[in-house]
Amino acid sequence: TEIIELPSNEIIKQAAIAGMGLAFLSEHTCQLELRAGVLRRIAAPGTPVIRNWHVVYRDRKNLLPAAQALRDFLLANGGGLVNAQIMPTQAV
Repeated sequence: TEIIELPSNEIIKQAAIAGMGLAFLSEHTCQLELRAGVLRRIAAPGTPVIRNWHVVYRDRKNLLPAAQALRDFLLANGGGLVNAQIMPTQAV
């Protein structure tokens, strides 16, 4: 079995469309192709994979007011927003 590593989601998606094999992509990356029937989703046990995301910035003192407001909002509400998207029936 060969494994190929490709540098971008778009290239990985195009390789799957070209019939080169399976791809592991986020729904966001391939939502148009899924709707159009160009790609098909496999309902595999253990998916979707839940990942840790990090919101990063260089230095708090350099944040613009809008960025600071977004940071504060994410700190206060981020977990609830993620849980509502992943498990809408189990969200608190």
